[in-house]
Amino acid sequence: MDISADQIAAARRLSTGIAIVEAATVDIHQLPYEDASFDALVAIQVIEYLDRPAKALSELRRVSDAHGRLAVRRRPSVAAGSVRVVTPPT
Repeated sequence: MDISADQIAAARRLSTGIAIVEAATVDIHQLPYEDASFDALVAIQVIEYLDRPAKALSELRRVSDAHGRLAVRRRPSVAAGSVRVVTPPT
């Protein structure tokens, strides 16, 4: 998922023939997916560019299933090597 059509086009080229990959232009603040649709989500260099990062994280949590994982990585210049895996409480 990306808001940039250029990035989606690149993702489609790179994932040709991989059945589990879907590339879509979407707004992270209002994802067009059902609740608990994903078991894993990755956001790389996304959160630091958003006006409403808490809303985006809320949406990612909404579409994540009960045991889902979310990995968020910011730009190295913002926080070097900052990768954190968040597991929802059970």
